[in-house]
Amino acid sequence: PQERLREGDPPQMLKVGTLLTGVGELVLDSDTVKLQPPKQGLRYYLSSADFDTLLQKQQASVRLWKILAFLSGFATCTVLFFLLRKQYRHRRERRRLQQLQEEFRQAQELRLRHENAAEVPKNACVICLSNAKACVFLECGHVCSCTECYRALPDPKACPICRQRITRVVPLYNS
Repeated sequence: PQERLREGDPPQMLKVGTLLTGVGELVLDSDTVKLQPPKQGLRYYLSSADFDTLLQKQQASVRLWKILAFLSGFATCTVLFFLLRKQYRHRRERRRLQQLQEEFRQAQELRLRHENAAEVPKNACVICLSNAKACVFLECGHVCSCTECYRALPDPKACPICRQRITRVVPLYNS
């Protein structure tokens, strides 16, 4: 049986005539060839196994590292994909909310142009009693607030009539 030596183990004696395989740097030193550790910091091997066995062990190690590198790269790409997708959805939702706010603002400007400043609207907001109703709360169906008062409602926003939570608001267009 082949015993594996680890770094820090005490040196062991080999029997005379034991065959060894050495992988390192060959150097010509006064008519003799010597095997020494490589100078570039590469590994030096002395083993009772043959060269093909050493080569297979190294290839298996390389294969393992390639698989680990591939898996970590794949995991990184997956995490990056999900982060970018989340950011894209967040930006899309923010644009949609900005568009709704712009629609509210345009509807209010249009309404204010057609109203006379001295008149109190027939359909006055139940909160401020000065602006016309401009918001439809879709969950409960009430039309009772102007845009400014809707924005001023504390979070979580609730209908001033029935106190039901407001999840969606649509601008009201009076004809």
